[in-house]
Amino acid sequence: YTQLEMQQLWAAFEAQEQLIGTIYKLLLLLGQRAGETCQMRWSDIEVDKAIWTIPTEVTKSDRLHIVPLPELALELILSMKPITANKRYVFNSPKLDDQP
Repeated sequence: YTQLEMQQLWAAFEAQEQLIGTIYKLLLLLGQRAGETCQMRWSDIEVDKAIWTIPTEVTKSDRLHIVPLPELALELILSMKPITANKRYVFNSPKLDDQP
């Protein structure tokens, strides 16, 4: 992708509802599987270390996976706190309680 294409893609993500747009941005930034990203739990985020630990039960390979979080990714995750901080999942379903 060219820089212009990336800017256009990011702008398209900005036009989405916050939950969906944030997921798309994290997929682009982190390169993790969509299913794993959508199942991100608040308890798996270590803000002080800027890491996301994907538990074995969520990964395709059944292995613990530690993902370093660049500053922008961490900011995006934390932007979800006003919406889902009292839920288990960062990207809790707006329609199904306690589901990603």
